[in-house]
Amino acid sequence: MYGMDFWTVPGIREQRDGVMSRHLERSQQTKLEHLDARLMDAVIDINDQEVPDDLLEDDVTRPLIQWWWHLGKLRAGTYPAHLLPPHLREIYQPEPERLAA
Repeated sequence: MYGMDFWTVPGIREQRDGVMSRHLERSQQTKLEHLDARLMDAVIDINDQEVPDDLLEDDVTRPLIQWWWHLGKLRAGTYPAHLLPPHLREIYQPEPERLAA
């Protein structure tokens, strides 16, 4: 589960990279989408102070399509929503939508 529950397992991003290179069965894909959603929920919650600061530092050498390397942009609401997979677009609120809320 990425080690997300207590933010104790390093390498969340690297683990996510590894998953992308594998063929997943439908049940595995469903579980991955659930884990992605949990990560997104934690990252976009600006009141969640448990997300480690180093995870919010974007890696500009990684393509934007690899959203897990751009968690700082996601938290700030500046990540381009159209690059997210559909299951995460439903959760994410870009900056203009946050300001309207």
